[in-house]
Amino acid sequence: MADLLLVLNPRRIEECIQSYQELPIDRLWIRNMSELKITERWPEVLEAARGYERLIIVSDDAVVRPHALTAVQELLDEGHPVVTGYANLDMTDPRVNLNKAPLGEQSVIDEYDFYTLGEIMCWPEKTVPTTVVGFALTGASYELWERFPFQAHLGSDWSFSKRVTGAGIPMVAAREAYIWHVKEVWNRTDTEPRKRLLVGEEPAAIEFERFKRRRKRV
Repeated sequence: MADLLLVLNPRRIEECIQSYQELPIDRLWIRNMSELKITERWPEVLEAARGYERLIIVSDDAVVRPHALTAVQELLDEGHPVVTGYANLDMTDPRVNLNKAPLGEQSVIDEYDFYTLGEIMCWPEKTVPTTVVGFALTGASYELWERFPFQAHLGSDWSFSKRVTGAGIPMVAAREAYIWHVKEVWNRTDTEPRKRLLVGEEPAAIEFERFKRRRKRV
């Protein structure tokens, strides 16, 4: 399968960027855009991704190791239509961005019923049912991303989750696909200057980067 990683990249957090560059996958950097601007330019994103069979989307504020990406890809290989990784809500909250409860008509914080990291680690199967995918290595076919395009309304990940579940398409998380979210406090703007948003400071861009395989030493 030809997979492409879409990185929502409005920041320059060094340890996160470095982890993405070490993943064995081609990348499409969606730089310095608000969710509304990504919504407007989604046809350009899909055009840049044409030829790839599956697209895996991730925010740029997490550290991702290869085993997490592999776990998502293996479940996609098995035929699951939507597979996601998952992350801690923030650097102190033990909950993760996977949800047990059905979604309401709006994204209301008090209505979420998040799993804890411990619950996922102890899950008896490698697939975990979820009603929300948090764009923490969320993978689906190119055609599915055409059918359910990126939308900023009420939050892009919530909107995607709501439309997909409404269409009767199951979503699962890969138990082994945990990634580390460097968010300071969930649902608030980070205060550390190096994590600031660059939307409006630097030009918006859609940039392709091919994974360069390292030569093995003899």
